[in-house]
Amino acid sequence: MMLATRTTVLTLRPAADMELWAVAQLFAVLHQFNVGLDPRCRLAEGLEPLLREHFVRTHRAPGTLWLLAWRGAEPTVLLLKGQHRLAALRRAPPGRSGGALRHPW
Repeated sequence: MMLATRTTVLTLRPAADMELWAVAQLFAVLHQFNVGLDPRCRLAEGLEPLLREHFVRTHRAPGTLWLLAWRGAEPTVLLLKGQHRLAALRRAPPGRSGGALRHPW
């Protein structure tokens, strides 16, 4: 599917096996933005292996979708649909163990 704006054409497609780099890049950008809104959204150290494991396990699973929008060769948007249990990717506040923290929304 292609969407056209006044100056840009975006191509939408499910993330392929070899596009984890794009997923990780956009996931980090999103959470960096979220940290500006709420510091509890900081990502845990060692994000890459956890995200890779979750992506490999779920990106082809029924009922889930990892959709990327591309502007040429540049990934620009990541859309996740389904039950994504990513709590382990967030940094726990002092005095709490990882994975116990939930997004505030």
